[in-house]
Amino acid sequence: GPVIQQAYERAIKKGTRLQDVLAIIAEFRQSNQETAIVLMGYLNPIERMGADAFVEAAAKAGIDSVLLVDLPPDEGDALRQALLSRHIYQIFLIAPTSNEGRLKLIASQARGFLYYVAIKGVTGAALMGEDQIRQHLDKVRKHTGLPIAIGFGIKSAEDAKRMAGMGDAVVIGSALIEAMTAADNAGGDVVEASGRFLAPVRQVLDN
Repeated sequence: GPVIQQAYERAIKKGTRLQDVLAIIAEFRQSNQETAIVLMGYLNPIERMGADAFVEAAAKAGIDSVLLVDLPPDEGDALRQALLSRHIYQIFLIAPTSNEGRLKLIASQARGFLYYVAIKGVTGAALMGEDQIRQHLDKVRKHTGLPIAIGFGIKSAEDAKRMAGMGDAVVIGSALIEAMTAADNAGGDVVEASGRFLAPVRQVLDN
């Protein structure tokens, strides 16, 4: 979606590279060995870096899993096996349009958890109806016992509360980036703004 696209453009303009992200993760790991880290993005930066070099760097940095939205399970066997050799999982997306055959394929190769797309459209669009999501998740669970994270379209604590009743985790991307961007444009503290946005989400999930 446009919010994520603009975030990438800002990062590129500031010279941020994949190696910089890995360095941030490695620094974080010096004081925190418990929090799981999922690196989410696209395949191109990994291909530019070199798959073998990326896998080694990711393992050294302390990444637990990688979600590559443009690398489906039927095209990424070599990279997936290389990641697994260093105990890194590739996380797969499941779309609302995924049929039984597709669900079976994804579930057979999935590790860690599955990421369910709760919209039909780009990131940041509106959620589908709860009945639709619940019915499709019932189909997904016939093929896997892995936890299911629900994302795409979750914009508020209320959205998170509704989705938490159907899944094992919720993912918020675009709405958080929008809050960070607004704070940055106003000359505010981006970290503080992130905390203000996430606090009510954390509260409803804890409750």
